[in-house]
Amino acid sequence: KAELALFEANKKLEKRQRQLEEAELEREEFYRFLVHDLNKPIAAISGTADYLGTLEDDEISPANRKSALIKRVHELARDAGLDHELDAQAEALSHGKHRLLEIAMALAGFPSILLLDEPAAGLGAEETQNLIAILNRLKSDAAVLLVEHDMDVVFSVADEVTVMVDGAVIATGSPDDIRNNQRAQQAYLGESGSEYA
Repeated sequence: KAELALFEANKKLEKRQRQLEEAELEREEFYRFLVHDLNKPIAAISGTADYLGTLEDDEISPANRKSALIKRVHELARDAGLDHELDAQAEALSHGKHRLLEIAMALAGFPSILLLDEPAAGLGAEETQNLIAILNRLKSDAAVLLVEHDMDVVFSVADEVTVMVDGAVIATGSPDDIRNNQRAQQAYLGESGSEYA
C-alpha cells in the first residue's frame, strides 16, 4: 500500500514537472515571438504582468496563458493610450508616454492599492486627460493614493483631498471643500498674500 502511494505520488510529481517544463518552453517561445526587442512597451507591460504572476493559474494551459497575457497587454496599452506605440522603441517615447507606460506596467499586476507620485508631471494636455480617465476607471478596482500638484487632476480624480504645506496637514475634505477652503486656496490655488504660498 505504501509503495503504491509512493508510486502514485511520483507519477503526479513527474506529470507536474512535465507541465512546468512545457509551460517554460511555451513562455520562452512566446517571448522569442513577442519580445524580439526588450526595449519596447509591449515587452515592458507583458514582462511586468508575467513577472507578477497575475495570470498564473494551474488550470490555465500555457497556450491560454499566453493568449490571456497578450489580451491584458493590449487592454493596458489601449487604456494608457499606448496601443499604437507597442512596437515603438521605448526610448523614442515622449516623457508623457513614458509616464503612461509606467502606469500601465503598475496596472499589469491588478493592484488593490496604487501609489502615484506626481503622475501628471511633464504630461501634455491630451496625456493629462488620458491619465485622468485611467485613474477614474481604476478607482472602482483599487484604492489610489495620489501625490499631485496639478489641482485640475486632483479635483478631477479625488474623492477626498488632503492639503499639506511643509509636511503639515492644513485641510482635508472633498474637492469642493478644498476649493472653498481659504488656507488651501492660499497655499495651492494661487491666492496672493499667503503665508503658505
